[in-house]
Amino acid sequence: MSAKNPLQTMQRIFSLAILTGVAYYIILSIYFVIIYNFMKTALLTVKIDPKVKRKAHAVAEALGMSLGTLVSVQLNEFIRTKTVHASLSEDRPTPYLLKALKESAADVKAGRVYSFDNATDAIKWLTSRKKSYSSAS
Repeated sequence: MSAKNPLQTMQRIFSLAILTGVAYYIILSIYFVIIYNFMKTALLTVKIDPKVKRKAHAVAEALGMSLGTLVSVQLNEFIRTKTVHASLSEDRPTPYLLKALKESAADVKAGRVYSFDNATDAIKWLTSRKKSYSSAS
């Protein structure tokens, strides 16, 4: 059976069905299920870290859906809203970020910060030779 020409395939199925009787209904049903499923789906190939795929598969399975269904739902949401939503709820700050935050907090505590009311004042302060934190807000 040729998948390239569905009409020829149907004709062959009908010919076979006349010879086999009941098998006609079974073969015809299978053919329509296959054609219907091929017509409504497309293959999407994505390169992704295997660990991420395993974790996503586990979460999707826990939610009672396949990974393909999850991707389809997200793509349809993207099409409908034209937005991308990302949640960082389970992400942990890196050691580098934690160190930078501690340094920033120490600078604020020591008065080594300066606030500006507008961009012009910020540029003036940045380009001045004598940068001072004395008027810190």
